[in-house]
Amino acid sequence: MPDLPIVLLPGLGADARMYAPHRRQLPVIVPPWLVPTSPRETLPAYAARMVAALPVRGPFILGGSSFGGMVAWEMAQHCRAEAVVLIGGATGPLELAWWLRSQARLARFMPTRAVPLIQSVAGPLARLVGLTDGAGQPLIQAMVTACPPAFLQWCATAIGAWRPSPPPAMRCLRLHGAADVAIPAPPAGPGITLVPRAGHMLDGSHAAVVISWLDGIRAGLIRDRTGAGDGRDAARTAATTGSHSMRRKRG
Repeated sequence: MPDLPIVLLPGLGADARMYAPHRRQLPVIVPPWLVPTSPRETLPAYAARMVAALPVRGPFILGGSSFGGMVAWEMAQHCRAEAVVLIGGATGPLELAWWLRSQARLARFMPTRAVPLIQSVAGPLARLVGLTDGAGQPLIQAMVTACPPAFLQWCATAIGAWRPSPPPAMRCLRLHGAADVAIPAPPAGPGITLVPRAGHMLDGSHAAVVISWLDGIRAGLIRDRTGAGDGRDAARTAATTGSHSMRRKRG
């Protein structure tokens, strides 16, 4: 348990480079995406295959950012993770902004040959709609350009057809930008930490906050499992760490 790893899945079109700062400070594992079995493979079916291919044995934390959080939500139905952590993620398609939900539903009608045209302007487009700032634009452009067009189209199509599973048995903790325009912030409540004035791509714009939040969850779980905590340490530490990080950010 002291080596409790954190399995993280990146957002749509992103890859392990999204978590470079996280991996320098935490035992983060970024499993490779699998090739969909067909253009119509569902998100729950895909998630089940991802669980079967996980390079992890023993206790771990499962999570993801944006689209990766959606996959993690479905993966949680098929594994026994210590907790599920969503970074700007969603638990169902109705949590997505109307414009993003509409685009996802139309993705299956787009010719795959047209996807590279969108990839070529992914960075500027992400900045235009408020998904990232100027500093994050080059990395987004590089990651999306490297992503296979057919996989990008499948991701969007799967989101558009997503029928979400019920909440998993393990605890679910969420970190969300209060100014997210793609997946609007959920109402404040237990297990939810909001980052003031932050947008969608927290791993780039607020990496230090994300890392501190994850570290708090991991430390709390380790204390719970080793008998040093009272069973609620992970959630309490994450909330405290998140609020402290945001106060530092504001100050």
